[in-house]
Amino acid sequence: MSRRSTLTTFIILLAAFATPRLCADLVVPGSWDVGTIGDTAAVSRTIALQNTGRNPLVIRLLSSCSCLAVQPDRLRLEAGAAASVRLTLDPAGLSGGISKLVLAKVENAEGLDRLLAVNGTIRSKTPPAARQETECEWCKKLSAELRKQAYDSWRKREGVLHYYYSADCRTCTDFLDREIPRAEKAIGRTIEVDRQDIRDPGVLDELDALLAARKLELNALPVLVIGSSVLQGEKDIRARFEKQMRAEATR
Repeated sequence: MSRRSTLTTFIILLAAFATPRLCADLVVPGSWDVGTIGDTAAVSRTIALQNTGRNPLVIRLLSSCSCLAVQPDRLRLEAGAAASVRLTLDPAGLSGGISKLVLAKVENAEGLDRLLAVNGTIRSKTPPAARQETECEWCKKLSAELRKQAYDSWRKREGVLHYYYSADCRTCTDFLDREIPRAEKAIGRTIEVDRQDIRDPGVLDELDALLAARKLELNALPVLVIGSSVLQGEKDIRARFEKQMRAEATR
């Protein structure tokens, strides 16, 4: 047998026994269209996830918006098995066309993550209440000296916040439109925010790589990276944003 035919045979055998990309075995519905609904009552739907492969899959489900609940948010699917997942959309405070996302991440296999879109139109019966533009409490506590330190610190280097979110998430955009300007006012200069929409190709892979480099896992969305700190989920961001900005400003 020639060296060329031997090499060809080896490649064929290697392909035959290679570990499959198990994530391709996860079947997730592509979307849920809630239609046109009011803004006073939540709507729910049960979807089915299916493992068409020969190996068990461990799956985490992450919502792009606090208005969209997922139960359970973590499950194990045995080979050939299916499982039910309950989605509940709370339309309170929403209006017009919406598009929310559920991210299905397979923890024990390689391959692409799955996205399920929740689309619809919210018909609001009452106009949204006017937003009360109160001054950021922690901004008021910053002394003149701290403001100067912050300005000098940010002037010496570019302070870039990396924000991974879904652009249709209202609370996420509120954070960008309200909290960031307040922080800018407090430190006396513009804060550059690298906005990354998780629906764009390659963004989730980039986020996974960023977290892996810090030996972290993706546990919630959105994700805010401030220097060496990673904040995950709206609650974590609200609870720690002040502290992390103070720490960043005084370095």
